[in-house]
Amino acid sequence: MTLLSLKPSTRDMDFTGPSTDIADFEKAHSSLHHGFQIDCWKGGQVFMINLPADYIQKSRRISTRLNRISLYALSPLDIIVTKIARLNNRDIEDIETCIRQL
Repeated sequence: MTLLSLKPSTRDMDFTGPSTDIADFEKAHSSLHHGFQIDCWKGGQVFMINLPADYIQKSRRISTRLNRISLYALSPLDIIVTKIARLNNRDIEDIETCIRQL
């Protein structure tokens, strides 16, 4: 949500993508000491939710200055789907914010 400018900051970051990309990301991530809570999910899964097969096509590309990294933010609708899995008070606020963007 921070990448989409829907929220000023975040407590943690969730990444999902093709399994090989996530494996490469986890390898790189394990060598960094940045202080962020990062959770990785393979194959379009976040928590116990499987995103639709076209989740990458519906995502927004985030421009980066890194040559070999393509970073995307999930569409607000797919963010809502992932938030429903846990559905605590913070998730409810995030869902309301995403709905306003639809």
